[in-house]
Formats: sequence, structure tokens, C-alpha cells
Amino acid sequence: MMYASSALFLVTFAIGHYRDTERTSQFTHLAVISIGVPLVLALLHLRIRMERAKGRNALREKCESFDSKTRRPRSPRK
Repeated sequence: MMYASSALFLVTFAIGHYRDTERTSQFTHLAVISIGVPLVLALLHLRIRMERAKGRNALREKCESFDSKTRRPRSPRK
């Protein structure tokens, strides 16, 4: 969904920029925010899903590994 919204804003801005360069250059900051924020959120969501696919406790174990606590030994997989 966020990839689609980023693409929609990008296409809309590109068409507007093609038609009237001076006017759309004023909205460049708004375009960067409208395209960048959903895209960054989508990439972060994708990264979380990739970590989740590694296993049920993958994210928790990764967070624990960054803590100063000692890590619990993993049980062997069957």
C-alpha cells in the first residue's frame, strides 16, 4: 500500500513538474515528504517482516543481543 502511495505521489509530481516547472519547484519539499515518508515506512515494514520470517523469536533475540545482558544459549533445532 505504501509503495503504491509513493508511486502515485511520484507520478503526480512528475506530471506536474513536466507541465509547469516553475510552479512545481516550489513544492519540492512537500513532494519529498509525500514520497519519502511512505517509502521509508514501507521499507522498515519489509525489514521487520524479513526478520520475522527467520523465526518466531528472531526479533526478540536480536534485541537481546544488543543489550548488555548475556545471551541465552539457543536450543538446537530439530
